[in-house]
Amino acid sequence: MILYSLGLFVSVYASPIYCVLTGMKRLDIIVKVILLNVVVNTILNWFLIPIYGINGAAFSSAFSNILMTALFFLAKDMTYLKVPRDIYKPLLAGFLALLAIYAIKPMLVDLLYALPHASTSESLFTDIFRKLSKAFVLGFLCLASACTYLMFLLLMKALHKDDVNIVTGGMRRLGVPERLVSFTGRILLRDE
Repeated sequence: MILYSLGLFVSVYASPIYCVLTGMKRLDIIVKVILLNVVVNTILNWFLIPIYGINGAAFSSAFSNILMTALFFLAKDMTYLKVPRDIYKPLLAGFLALLAIYAIKPMLVDLLYALPHASTSESLFTDIFRKLSKAFVLGFLCLASACTYLMFLLLMKALHKDDVNIVTGGMRRLGVPERLVSFTGRILLRDE
């Protein structure tokens, strides 16, 4: 699954190019790239699945997604398409946050195994406690992921004034106190 998710993540980098080519009505390029991706994926699946099983399928999908991304970048250069570099900062921040979460994964697995396990004679209280504990760990993981992503966005200076205006406007609509809204705005725009 990790192999496939890495290939899928790399393919996200081609999304801006894909969207711009669609807007330019260059669907011929998109069809050729995706068709080649399907052919490569099918051939690799044909050879790798009988030998490696699901890992072969994950590898072939990851490889074909990476190939598709490279072909979209090649098409960008061939069509003299200009994509601003700032568009890739959130994607890179997401990738770094993903690596950070993978780095703490062993600790989280140990934590989940430390929770009480189901037994045939467990009480209703034990079952509820176990499920709430797992929900808490999952919630903590989501919060840690979001904070890590935000930290990398701030370090890369990926947020601009328009982004911050959207965030602070949403906070005002939710009724967040103005002191907290202005503090958030100053933190997010600290270097501009």
